[in-house]
Amino acid sequence: RDAGGYLVEFQVFLDPAWPPIQCPLLGVEGAELVGMSACAIVARLRAGELSPMQCIDAFAAQHARCDTAVNAVPILCLERARAATRVLASRPPPSPLPPGYLHGLPVVVKDLSAVAGVPFVRGSQIHADDIAEESSALVLALEAKGAIVVGKSNV
Repeated sequence: RDAGGYLVEFQVFLDPAWPPIQCPLLGVEGAELVGMSACAIVARLRAGELSPMQCIDAFAAQHARCDTAVNAVPILCLERARAATRVLASRPPPSPLPPGYLHGLPVVVKDLSAVAGVPFVRGSQIHADDIAEESSALVLALEAKGAIVVGKSNV
């Protein structure tokens, strides 16, 4: 962690047996964000080099290009995310910044966590029509730290 409490580096290991997903990004607006770590994006958000809305737009474009192949994020809440971004932009960040503040970083949560106003399927067609009335403690904690929920992943 750096002096501000931010995680500055992490590594993700993928199973080499997984087939590569073909999703060309060259020349695509926002493509540089797709390959960046969350830590690098937060650093750019914190520095004002990037806006949360740009991140949401890059996520939405990448989702449109690739998610049909992987079905990783079947539930989107982009309008809710954009509204949350406008609220976040309308007020200054907390002072002093809490450790790990995310500055508008878009995040995806598992569909086991309720997000207010968003479908809450929980991996079962029995709940296909359920809409969460309030957000889970996890989502509330993420949003309190400046995260913006853009979608929900499969269970």
